[in-house]
Amino acid sequence: DLQRVYIAGALGRHVHKEALEALGFFPSGSANRLEAVGNAALAGAALLLRDEKAREALNHRATGMRSLDLAQDKEFRESFPLHMRFAW
Repeated sequence: DLQRVYIAGALGRHVHKEALEALGFFPSGSANRLEAVGNAALAGAALLLRDEKAREALNHRATGMRSLDLAQDKEFRESFPLHMRFAW
């Protein structure tokens, strides 16, 4: 159902989208929906410092968010490596 997936930081900047797909990070056929966005944390912090409406919108959205710690999820830790495909 995802139309676009934004990949921030070094992963998005230095890894080819097709490689992420081939390795199983994303489903087959999804490379065209992946987009590298660079240092999104820095850009977001700068935006929030200068734009009061952006801060208000973030506060509004944050009320319905929850954190999902995949490192603590036993099923994810066991399942993720099994689904990676090393193509090289």
